[in-house]
Amino acid sequence: PRGIVFELCLLNPDLVVQTRQRLRVTLSCGPEISAETNWPSIQKKLQEFCKKRGWCNCKVQYNNGSTLEQLSDPNSLKRLFDLHAEALLQDTVELPLYIVPDP
Repeated sequence: PRGIVFELCLLNPDLVVQTRQRLRVTLSCGPEISAETNWPSIQKKLQEFCKKRGWCNCKVQYNNGSTLEQLSDPNSLKRLFDLHAEALLQDTVELPLYIVPDP
């Protein structure tokens, strides 16, 4: 199995980074990494991580190259994986995610 380390950046309402945390997730993978297969465990880990830190009213987002996009389902996870396809060939990869307050 491959591992991802998400660098979670908690943003304030002005989208300025307040704090950074790291969350390690192990991916189940066959010949290629499936967003569909990995989404439930990644979603659960992110929810538990945010709840433990009191970041409950927040959205998890990633930078799609020009703007922040919500990470909310297997399709958005696939887009994140596609953005970092080359990096995902390594055994362990670090991917930035942003925790944005949901007004």
